[in-house]
Amino acid sequence: MLAGESLSKREVLILAGLSELFLVILSLVWIYFADLNVTLNASLDSAFIGAIATIPLILFNVCLSTYAAKNKKSIWFSFLHTTILPLCKNLDPVSALVVGIMAGIGEELFFRATVANHLILLFGISISALLSSLLFSLMHFGNAFLKLLPISLVYFCVGAYLFTEYVWSKSLLSVIVTHALYNWFAIIYLRSKFIESHHLSKSPS
Repeated sequence: MLAGESLSKREVLILAGLSELFLVILSLVWIYFADLNVTLNASLDSAFIGAIATIPLILFNVCLSTYAAKNKKSIWFSFLHTTILPLCKNLDPVSALVVGIMAGIGEELFFRATVANHLILLFGISISALLSSLLFSLMHFGNAFLKLLPISLVYFCVGAYLFTEYVWSKSLLSVIVTHALYNWFAIIYLRSKFIESHHLSKSPS
C-alpha cells in the first residue's frame, strides 16, 4: 500500500502544467526587466549532449532506488512512497514524457537561464552555482527542507550538476533535454520497480 494518496493522470498533468507555466511567465518577466541574454542554442549537438548527460543521473537514481527498496525504514523509502509514487502512479509513458518536458522547460528556463544567469552577472560562477542550486532544492521542498535534509542535499547536487552542464554547454536546450529525459525515466522506472512489481507479487499464481 502506498502511504500517499495518488493523483489521477489528469490531475498530475494540470498541476504540472500550471506550475511550469507559472515558472515560464516569471522567467520571461525577469529576463525582460533584467535584460538577460538567454541563448537556447537549439542544435542536434546540444540535444545529443543533453541526452548523454542524462546517463549519470539515471545511474544515480537506480542506485538510490535500489537502496530505498532494501531499506524500507529509510527516509528515501518513505519519501518515495508518500511523495513521488502518488504523483506518478497513474502516468503512462506518454503522459510521463509530457510531464518531463514541461518540467524541463519550466524549471530550466527559471533556474538556469534566469536565476543562474542573473547570479553569474552579480557574483560570478562559483557563488551562482551554490545559490541557484540551493534555490532549486528549496523550491522543491519548502519548509520541509531541513526535515528531509538528505534528500534536499541530493536535489542540491542535481541542481549543481545541471548548472555545470548549462555553463559548460552554453545551451539551454541541453539542460532541458537532460531534465526532461531524466524525469521521464525516473517516473517509468519507479513505477516499474515499486508499483507494478508490487502488484505482480500480490497477484495469484
